[in-house]
Amino acid sequence: MKSPVITAFLVAASVLSVAADPAKELAAAVGKEFVDPSSHDRVIFDLTLRNVWGGHEDFRMHGWRDPKSGALFLDDGFPVEKPDDRNIEKTTLETSLPDPNDQAKKDTFHRMELTALGIGGQVEIPLAAWAAAAGDAQLAQKLLKQAAPDEDKTYLETWRRERTWFHFSAMVHTYMQGEDEEALAHGEFLEARHPVITAAAHDQAFEILAELRRRKTEPKAPAADAIAALPPGQQIAAWIQRLEEINIRQGGQPGGVDLGEAEEVQALIQIGEPAIPALLDCFEHDRRLTRSVHFWRDFNPSRTVLGVHEAALTAIMSILRTGFYSPAATGSNVTSGGNSHRSKAPT
Repeated sequence: MKSPVITAFLVAASVLSVAADPAKELAAAVGKEFVDPSSHDRVIFDLTLRNVWGGHEDFRMHGWRDPKSGALFLDDGFPVEKPDDRNIEKTTLETSLPDPNDQAKKDTFHRMELTALGIGGQVEIPLAAWAAAAGDAQLAQKLLKQAAPDEDKTYLETWRRERTWFHFSAMVHTYMQGEDEEALAHGEFLEARHPVITAAAHDQAFEILAELRRRKTEPKAPAADAIAALPPGQQIAAWIQRLEEINIRQGGQPGGVDLGEAEEVQALIQIGEPAIPALLDCFEHDRRLTRSVHFWRDFNPSRTVLGVHEAALTAIMSILRTGFYSPAATGSNVTSGGNSHRSKAPT
C-alpha cells in the first residue's frame, strides 16, 4: 500500500505531466469541454448566426449528433435547437481537418468577419484534443503546430476564451433580435461552463442573463397603440415600462445608438415636464435593459446592451434642453459607466 506522501507525489507528477504536454491536457478535457466522439457521430449541418447589425448569416458547421436521441451539439457540447431542420449530413473527423494552405484563414478581413459573428479561428484545438484522446499523438502535434494560442495562454485556455466570446456574442445578438429562449440557452451555458472567464471578459454577461430571466417571468410591456388609448395620467408609467422594448440599431462603426429615435422616448418627450419625476426615478433606479446594443467595432469582442435608464436620460435632456452627459469617445455610453453616472442624476 502506497503511503499518503507517495500518493500525493504521484498525483502531483501526473498533473504536471498533463500541464507540460498540451495534447495530454486537451485529451483529458474530452467528454468535459469537448464532445466525446466515442458516443456521437460527426456531422455537418446548417447553422444560422445572428449579427450585431440585426441580421443573420447561414453557415455549414461541423458538430456532433447523438445517434440514439438525434440531439445535435456544437464541438463544446452546446445543444443546437431544432435538429430536424438542419440538413444534417454524416461525415468523419478526417474531413474536418483544416487545410494548412487555406488562404482564407490567413486573410485578416475574413478573420475579422468571423470574429464579429463569434466564430473563433482555432478549429485545430478541438481536433487535436480528439486526436490525442484517440492515441494519435502525431496528428495531435501536427494540428497544434497549425494553431495559434493566445500569448501566455495554453491551448485549452485559448479555446475557453474563444467559446466564451462565441456564446456571449450569440446571447447578445439573439437577445437584441427578440430570440430570448436561444439567448437564454447561451447565457446559461456560459454560467455553467465558463463563469469566471465570462465575468472577467464580459462584465455585463450575467446582467443580461438576469434580464432574460426577468423577461421570462414578468408581464410584457404594453403595446404602443394600447398606451395611446390610456388616460394621460397613466401614459407616463406605461411608456417608461415600454422603454425595455427599444431596439434602435447602431448605424455605423465606430458610432453610437440614437435612443432619441425610439417612439417610446419621443412619446415621453412629447408629454414634457410632467414626465420628469418618473424619468428621474427611472434613471436613478431602473435596472432593466433595452434591446439596443452599442459597440466600438463589430470584430472587437465587446458589446454593451444599453439600459433603459440611458433612454430615460435621453428624454430628460431633450425635455429640459440641457446636456448632462456627452460621450468621451465613440465607444462610450452611459450604461458601460455603471452606476457612476446615476449618482450624477440631473435635479
